[in-house]
Amino acid sequence: FPLGDSYIVAGTDGVGTKLKLAFETGIHDTIGIDLVAMSVNDIVTSGAKPLFFLDYFATSRLDVDLAEKVIKGIVDGCQQSDCPLLGGETAEMPDFYAEGEYDLSGFAVGIVKKDSVIDGKNIKVGDVLIGLPSSGVHSNGFSLVRRVLKQSGLSLKDQLLGESITLGEALIAPTVIYVKQVLDIISKGGVKGIAHITGGGFTDNIP
Repeated sequence: FPLGDSYIVAGTDGVGTKLKLAFETGIHDTIGIDLVAMSVNDIVTSGAKPLFFLDYFATSRLDVDLAEKVIKGIVDGCQQSDCPLLGGETAEMPDFYAEGEYDLSGFAVGIVKKDSVIDGKNIKVGDVLIGLPSSGVHSNGFSLVRRVLKQSGLSLKDQLLGESITLGEALIAPTVIYVKQVLDIISKGGVKGIAHITGGGFTDNIP
């Protein structure tokens, strides 16, 4: 959205069926990082610096201890992206969600100067493509992950091969927040385009 010599850039997202994994593992203090990551990682692809974040937390009956863990993760994600949690909404909707379950969505707003927008228009053959590593599956494709897990006969409590963590702990690892890394790279100049690798993978997101 144009604002003077800048653009306001906004993004919204959830964490999809990764929430089911949080319910199954009982690990709720990092899912908020995923929530922030999915929106701020999107808006930074335009070169925008996140300004603030809003969250929406909905559940059948509010469990304060559980909600605190989730919000702690959101605050952590906001700190990682230098983006204050400006506010949010907590909704209690009896009979709408299963007992102990909840839903999350988030909204990030950022800003970029009009002459600094990164839009991919100048990309040409011979340009260098740089990939930043992930921490795992991040927050996409968990319907497939859960289906594969079911067919494999493995349990979330099973030890990950060669590691000291369980399969559940490995899968729930929070999404990397790339904001500081990416803004630092952009500040050095020469960045023509950025893709946030999400649901479509390399074959959809990069093109």
